[in-house]
Amino acid sequence: RVVTVDAGFTISEAVAVRGDRIVGVGTSAELRKRVGPKTKVIDAGGRMVLPGLYDSHTHPVGAASSEVGEPLPVLRSIPEVLDYIKKRTREVPEGKWIVIRYGFPTRLKEARFPTKAELDSVAPRHPVLYHAGPAGIVNSKALEISGITKDTKDPPAGQVVKDEKTGEPTGMLRNAYGVLKGVPGDGGITPEQRRAAVQQLFTLYNQHGITSIADRNGPRSHLDLYRSLHKSGELTVRLNVARSFNPTGSREEISKRFDELLGSDGSGGPTGAGDDWVRIGPIKLFLDGGMLNGSAYMRQPWPRGDTYQI
Repeated sequence: RVVTVDAGFTISEAVAVRGDRIVGVGTSAELRKRVGPKTKVIDAGGRMVLPGLYDSHTHPVGAASSEVGEPLPVLRSIPEVLDYIKKRTREVPEGKWIVIRYGFPTRLKEARFPTKAELDSVAPRHPVLYHAGPAGIVNSKALEISGITKDTKDPPAGQVVKDEKTGEPTGMLRNAYGVLKGVPGDGGITPEQRRAAVQQLFTLYNQHGITSIADRNGPRSHLDLYRSLHKSGELTVRLNVARSFNPTGSREEISKRFDELLGSDGSGGPTGAGDDWVRIGPIKLFLDGGMLNGSAYMRQPWPRGDTYQI
């Protein structure tokens, strides 16, 4: 059953492909006439054939790199978060960071961030960051080693959230991770490990029917990686790459940055350049925050309450 998703949502029996284009959809008898001595014929065994899915907003290199060391934990509630952190305190030396990445509060049963006090209760001697994209929360030890106090100024376009009564930091940071000190990144990953991890992620995408994606914040290194996979015949998803761009600074600085984005050979753009496998998409700017953590600018204010600690 070939699902066409055409205007009439036609269900057909067979599909014919030449090169990288569909050249026929119809009955098996009709399309058998196209079979020649070099034709590869795939019998789907009566199963359904669907168009590939397109995930229009991914961060594949970051997602793949985040699991090179160990798989990200699947956490569904605040108690599970705290149990995981407590377990990590027995594995990580005191004073070293414990980081949970991309733990969006909307995934938790309680639909809220853990609090600084909750993090302190299970990790009093380890700095902890519960990261949820543009916003996250840290414990008291993280504030201490980063020198964050009631006098800490907000970074540009960010907020070190303070208690309305005491003025002390609550641990919540919105677009303000730069005030933290010593948070480990993925700097220890080799280019070979990153390439292999991205290939593994793309294989997982394929297994779920995803054949096209958009990298919605791609620096030049991502673009070069995708093109390298394409050149070697190892790329298994089609990519639209939104180029990441820093919009701050003087007119001259921004103009220079545009030139650097395009590159001396022009291969970094403009939008629409490329082929069916790797194409340059729009430019990505970060201006406010995130939809899953209460930090994006909205026409109406985010509701006050526990969910986003507003």
